[in-house]
Amino acid sequence: MMRFHYDQEDVEAICTQSAELTEEYCKINYFHGAASIFRDYAGLAANEPLYFGVEHFIPFLEEKPHEAIIRAGLPKFLATTPQRAALYHALGVSSTHVSGFKSHYARRLFEREHGKFRMARQGTIAFPHKSTRTLERDYDREGYAAWLAALPQSYQPVVVCVFWKDVHLGAHRVFQKHGLKVVSCGHHLDGKFLLRFHDLCRHFRYSASNTIATSSALSMAEGCEFFFHETGPLTERNKDGEVTHDIDPFLTFPVAVKTRALAPFPPGGSSIRWRQRLLAWKLTGALWVRSPRRIRLWQARAKEMLLSAQTSCWQASFDGFAHGLYNWLPKQIDKSGWCGHEGGLTVRATGQAGGFEVIFELPPQSDCETLEFTVETTAGAQMSKQLKPGCHRLTVPLGAAGEDMAIRWRLEVPLLHARQAGARAIWDDRIKTLWVAWFGLTSDDTFKLRSCDPAEIERLQQIKLSGKKQNGKGEVQPA
Repeated sequence: MMRFHYDQEDVEAICTQSAELTEEYCKINYFHGAASIFRDYAGLAANEPLYFGVEHFIPFLEEKPHEAIIRAGLPKFLATTPQRAALYHALGVSSTHVSGFKSHYARRLFEREHGKFRMARQGTIAFPHKSTRTLERDYDREGYAAWLAALPQSYQPVVVCVFWKDVHLGAHRVFQKHGLKVVSCGHHLDGKFLLRFHDLCRHFRYSASNTIATSSALSMAEGCEFFFHETGPLTERNKDGEVTHDIDPFLTFPVAVKTRALAPFPPGGSSIRWRQRLLAWKLTGALWVRSPRRIRLWQARAKEMLLSAQTSCWQASFDGFAHGLYNWLPKQIDKSGWCGHEGGLTVRATGQAGGFEVIFELPPQSDCETLEFTVETTAGAQMSKQLKPGCHRLTVPLGAAGEDMAIRWRLEVPLLHARQAGARAIWDDRIKTLWVAWFGLTSDDTFKLRSCDPAEIERLQQIKLSGKKQNGKGEVQPA
C-alpha cells in the first residue's frame, strides 16, 4: 500500500490557499512554494523574504522570458539553465546565476526529513492538463479517464494528480467516477507543493499526461518513465471569452515536440528511458544545484544590492535619510525607504500645533487598485480614506500634546503585481512632506520616483506656498 507524507489524498483540504504567506518582494517566488523551499534549504529566517527572483516554470519555449521576473526589478535572478541565465541577463537583469530548478531543492529537503530510502516503484502517476488561476481548460476528460482506467495490469495502479484549480472546479470527480484514486500537490502557493510532487513520483514506475508541461519534465527527472496520450481538441476559457484549439498549443513548442517524440505508448524501454532522463536533467538544470552556503551568500548580496540601489532622479544620502526616517518609527520600511504593500510611520508627540503633508504617487501603470490610508492617535482614528490611482496630497494635523500619531497605508494589488514591495517612502524635512511613491511597471517607469526629483520637490513647494492644488492627474489647478 502506498503511503504519502503530506496528505496528498485529502485533495479538497490541501487545495485551499493558506493565509500564512511571508511577504515577498517578487510574488512569483510564492509559486509552488519556491520562497519557502529556498529559505528552508539555505537555513534563512522563516519570515525573511527572498531578495532574488526564482524561475517559475520549465521553459518549453526557451526564448520566452517570464515577464513578471523582468518587471519585479530585483537585483539578482536564479535561472534554471545557463541558456535561461543568458536570456534574462540580456533583457536587463543585472545579476543572473544558474541554480537548477527549484524541484531539486525540494527533493533535498525531503531527503533531510525522511531519508534517501528508495521505493519499489509500481504503477502510473498521471498529470492531466490543468486549469490555472485565470484560465479554465476542458478536453475529453471522460475519454482520458476511461483510457487510464483501462491500462494493462503492468501499468496499474493508476493514480491521477489533479491541479488545485481543477479540484475547485470539480474536475477531479470525473476520474473518481472511473474508479481512479485522485491526489493533488495542493494549492500552488503552498510551501509543500513540490515536496508533495517528489513524494508522489518516487512511488511510481511510469508517469503519464495528455500534454507536455513542467510536470512532464519533473516526473522524468524524478525517475518515472513518461508516456503521452492525445485527447483531441482543447477548449480554453477566461474573462475575455472562449477558444477551442484543434491541437493543444503546448504541443507545438520545439522542446515539447522533442519530449513527445521520446514518450510513446507503450513506453520504449531502457534506451528511451535514459534519453528521457538526460533531457529532463538538461531542462531542469540538474547539474547546477547550489549548496545552502551559496544560496545564503546570494541572499546577502542581493539584499545589499537592493538596499543600496539609487534611483536615476534621487541622489540623496541614504545614511542621512535613514537617520531622519527612523526618528519617525517606521513600520515595515527598510533603511533605504523600501516598503511593502503595507507600511507606515509614527509621528512622536511634540506639543506643537500645525501639521504636515503626505503625498501618494500611484501611477495608473503600477497596477494599484486602491490604497487605504489611516491616521490614528491613542484616542482613535482621526482620518481614513480610500484612494484610487493618481497623485494625492493630504494634510495631516499633528496630535495633541503627549499624543503620538500613527500613519498607516495598505495597498491592494492583483496577485501577479510585479513587486509587492514596490514603493519608497521619503521624508523631506525642508517642506515637512512625506512622499510615498509606487513604481510603474513599464521600462520607462521602473526605478523612477517622479516625486523625489529635486526640481519636482521645488515645484510642489511653490504650489504649496501659492495656495494652488493638484488634481488626480498631478496637474496644477487654482485653489
